[in-house]
Amino acid sequence: MKKLKIIIPAILLLIAIGLLSAYFIYGSTLVDITSDKSISNALATDPKQPITIIKTAKNGKYFGIMYSDPSDNDETCYHFSSMTKAKLYKNKYHNLGISSTAYVIENNDDEEDKLTNDTLNDIDENTKTVESFLYTFEGDTIKDKKCSVFECNNTGVAFDENTEEKEVTEKMQKLADSYKKIDEFDLPNEKFYIFPEVYELSKNANAICFEVGSVSVDEMKSRTMQQAKGIIKDLKEEKQ
Repeated sequence: MKKLKIIIPAILLLIAIGLLSAYFIYGSTLVDITSDKSISNALATDPKQPITIIKTAKNGKYFGIMYSDPSDNDETCYHFSSMTKAKLYKNKYHNLGISSTAYVIENNDDEEDKLTNDTLNDIDENTKTVESFLYTFEGDTIKDKKCSVFECNNTGVAFDENTEEKEVTEKMQKLADSYKKIDEFDLPNEKFYIFPEVYELSKNANAICFEVGSVSVDEMKSRTMQQAKGIIKDLKEEKQ
């Protein structure tokens, strides 16, 4: 009985030590967002050449980082990466290994191309909340300082070379009719910025889109149907 009394606490102690070891070992593989070095080690192409962190932002359980990497050897190249918070750890995040790359193009007048939106959560039939990062690497060149936000239903809006003209028109008309303006805000006159955005959807699995300028629902509908004409034209050319 005395041996049993000694063995049980010893086993429990070993289990506790094992759990603590696993906790700290696993924690060491995560990214500490309070440490520039930890962030750089996770994102740099070459660990010997640290990245330059330009902007960061939090959005719920997500963390966004805008940065440049000296390994690119290109001053016009920038990157954006997002991470997900690890449970049970303060300031520790999972590096998802997904980064977007953009090149700043001189004399680019297409303002829409300069503003990027990354949807963070998976949108499915049970999703009624959209979390995203809206960001840019050349915000000071965006002339219109307004941004309009729309909710829409783009389910099934996909086409291939076999799609008929009627189907394109019907699907794009359905998309056009689904637009609902839910927000409008001012964009800062800065080169780099990140907006952490969260929107509640009126219907599950709907999508969110951002448009530069103070855009009305009627304008969005008109743009969508013009886009439909372009899609039909491209499909006709492919079939020839």
